[in-house]
Amino acid sequence: MRNGGATKEQIMAYAAYHSKVHLTGSGDKDYVNYVSSSGAEIKDGNQRIRLTLAYNRYTNVGQRIPMIRQGSGHMYNCYIDNSTHYDVSDNVSAIYEYGIDQLSRALNARNGASIAADSCVFHDISEPITGAEIQGEDTKNMDES
Repeated sequence: MRNGGATKEQIMAYAAYHSKVHLTGSGDKDYVNYVSSSGAEIKDGNQRIRLTLAYNRYTNVGQRIPMIRQGSGHMYNCYIDNSTHYDVSDNVSAIYEYGIDQLSRALNARNGASIAADSCVFHDISEPITGAEIQGEDTKNMDES
């Protein structure tokens, strides 16, 4: 990028980007049975996840803000901004040519999870919401029950 004409400051503004931000739950195919305090067997502990995010600010981020598997989440009064990353990427030809960090996704629900966002601002985020109903294949490794 430096050989292409980008300044150190422009490269630093671009490099401040963080690809995977907030992951909740183990892998898509990691299933471990748990026994609750009442003695009932729970197939996967991810089903017990309850996530609340409030008054957070995420700047120069790529994806998974947050990503949750099987549990449920609620996000409110959050600000997610990817504008600095895109400003440099779009306006500096050397960074546009050589930069590879281009993802811009926010809420991601997988494996039957659900997440809601209230009063959140998504600035320069190309895909504010992704999930099983959009991706289509995320629930195929789960039981029908």
